[in-house]
Amino acid sequence: MWKAATPAIVDPDEWDHVQTEFVRRKALGRAYSGKSVLSAKLVCEDCGGFFFGSKVWHSTDRYRRTIWQCNSKFKGKERCHTPTVDTETVQRLFIQAYNRMMENREQIIKDCETMRRALTDFAELDAEIERQLEETQVVAELVKAAIKENASTAQSQEAYL
Repeated sequence: MWKAATPAIVDPDEWDHVQTEFVRRKALGRAYSGKSVLSAKLVCEDCGGFFFGSKVWHSTDRYRRTIWQCNSKFKGKERCHTPTVDTETVQRLFIQAYNRMMENREQIIKDCETMRRALTDFAELDAEIERQLEETQVVAELVKAAIKENASTAQSQEAYL
């Protein structure tokens, strides 16, 4: 037998986050891949695409290595001129950029903490909920009074409604 209220497979908040990520990735305007931690993070200097992907050179011999190049490098008449980069160089440059960013980590942590507090401060919402609850209770009391009056005095039901 079918149940009217089947529990959700995915938590509604998680669903919303995934939908937001779909929109973000679509807005990139190019293909998005998550096959590697570096996928969709390297941007082609020539065409601006997130098509910079890993390729294996010499896959069957001792010179085997993984390089990164624009996936559009050999497509169409307008070819990208951005050179290939080996994985070690990409990793080294990533760590340099990360370390440069982390030189100011105290400020970054402070900014994140400020944002966390701002995003999790529900005092204003709690006050509004309390106000709405009080208003609902007043309305409920008025409805009870109207029902009691209707039950105890003769009056036009059209006027009562």
